[in-house]
Amino acid sequence: MEITSYKRNTIILTCILLVVGFMSTSLISYFAARNSMEKEILISDLPLTSDNVYSEIQRDLLSPILISSVMSNDTFVRSWILNGENKTEKIIQYLEVIKDKHKIFTSFLVSNKTGIYYQNKGILKKIKENSMRDKWYFRLRNSKTKYEMNIDIDMANNDAITIFINHKIFDFNDNFIGAVGVGLKNKSVQDLMEKYHNKYKRNIYFIKPSGKIILHCSLCKVKEYNINKIPGLSLIFNDIINNKKNSFKYNKNGKTVFLNSRYIEELGWYLMVEQSSNLAELSIFNALVLNLIFCAIITLLVVIIISVIINKYHKKLKVMLKTELDLVNINNGQKLKIEEQNSELHEKNGKLTELNDFKDKLFAVIAHDLRAPIGNIHYLLERIGDDLSNKLSNNKMRNYVESLRNSAGNTYALLENLLEWANIQFSRVQCHPTIFTVDELLKEEASSHKYSLDLKDISIKINCSKDIEIYADINIVKTIIRNLISNAIKFTPANGEIIIDSQVKNDKLAISVKDDGVGIEKSRIPKLFGFTNSISTSGTKGEAGIGLGLSLSRDLARINKGDIHFETEAGKGSTFTLTVQLPPNNID
Repeated sequence: MEITSYKRNTIILTCILLVVGFMSTSLISYFAARNSMEKEILISDLPLTSDNVYSEIQRDLLSPILISSVMSNDTFVRSWILNGENKTEKIIQYLEVIKDKHKIFTSFLVSNKTGIYYQNKGILKKIKENSMRDKWYFRLRNSKTKYEMNIDIDMANNDAITIFINHKIFDFNDNFIGAVGVGLKNKSVQDLMEKYHNKYKRNIYFIKPSGKIILHCSLCKVKEYNINKIPGLSLIFNDIINNKKNSFKYNKNGKTVFLNSRYIEELGWYLMVEQSSNLAELSIFNALVLNLIFCAIITLLVVIIISVIINKYHKKLKVMLKTELDLVNINNGQKLKIEEQNSELHEKNGKLTELNDFKDKLFAVIAHDLRAPIGNIHYLLERIGDDLSNKLSNNKMRNYVESLRNSAGNTYALLENLLEWANIQFSRVQCHPTIFTVDELLKEEASSHKYSLDLKDISIKINCSKDIEIYADINIVKTIIRNLISNAIKFTPANGEIIIDSQVKNDKLAISVKDDGVGIEKSRIPKLFGFTNSISTSGTKGEAGIGLGLSLSRDLARINKGDIHFETEAGKGSTFTLTVQLPPNNID
């Protein structure tokens, strides 16, 4: 069990350490990457993307400008116009070749002299200065630039939205003689924008210096067509147009958007490359997830390796543990056996000590306390024998018989107490409680001491209600009361008084025997209830005793689930109180 627990705890601890370590490293890297993300995007990422897009625009979108420039400087075109625009089919064929060769949507030429609009399909119309569709030509003719790019409808192609690159034509003396150019289908340009968007994962669009959005891909979801109306962008519009710096950031719908702007002189437009922080954060978060997955795999491999290593030594440790447990069990068994033997020896030693003390006391009783009364009996019998031969008088005979009776009674009481005490020591006394009244028992025991009371002229008074009942062994109570009364007579002087009271206290009845005798000396109080340590004390008339009555009475009281207490004062008497149980409430 302990090995299994150790294995589990080791694996859990290893997992916790690895997980905490990897998580800490990954999270630190994640937050460090987030902190450096803004700087990386503004300084490096967006400018690089802008440069790449610009390079591709030069390749994809500026190529038509170069084509129109070549057309405007073509000797054939200039000579054909200057020579009177003869053989129309030749210029139409030229325009068709330009269209097919460069794979553009349309090509055209407008003569300033005749106002004829030539197209790769033929003559389209004659331009008029007051026509809305022809304003581009007159705007170009009056402008200072050599070319312009504009978005317009193409009459030759069913009014399709077309991006035109219009270029001025000059004669050999730099006089304006017309305009030439090509047209790109708007859809083709939008396809280019979407290609940039998908390739660089950025929003890419073009604006004019006025802020108007000229071109954008359909994926950008532009809702406004002027950045002055876009929250956040309108605040940095002037900085973009004045080209104070190329990298910006602004808030849009609660999210940070990073922007890089670049002025394209060939188009007269601004290239705008945007990146939302969400995309960068998603990239960093994906890196975090991949890192955590990798850490989880490493953790799993480490746990498997540790588990294999622990399992390898588990069997060895299990065998060692079993051997150790067997030794411990053997040791515990031997230790328990030794403790049991030691306890048995102590118990036997205690019993031997008790028996030895009992033996010594018995010898002391026989040698001292019992020897004296039996000797008196022997002496009295010899005197009676001697006096009978000398015709003893009746009065003298009566005194001898009374003395003999007294000695025999004392001896009998001593022997009876001794036998009772011996039975208690050997656990032969059993308690058989019954319910009985106390008053009759007290009177009976008091009358049994009539001779001793009359001998010392002692009066005895009993204060007990006739209906008070107790629940106890009647023989045990009789023995205790008999000893307490005998003890009170012994230490009460002639003409004294003994009072027996009874009083209910809590759930017990207290029976007290009070004398007005000599009391008990303080030096004897600690040994009062001891048999082997007690010292026999003679009564007021030299009554003999072995000091056994009180010890016996207390033991009997406790067997009867009661106890004995006393109060004493030297020269003023003593009071011994026996407590016994009252009848239970539910006695059948």
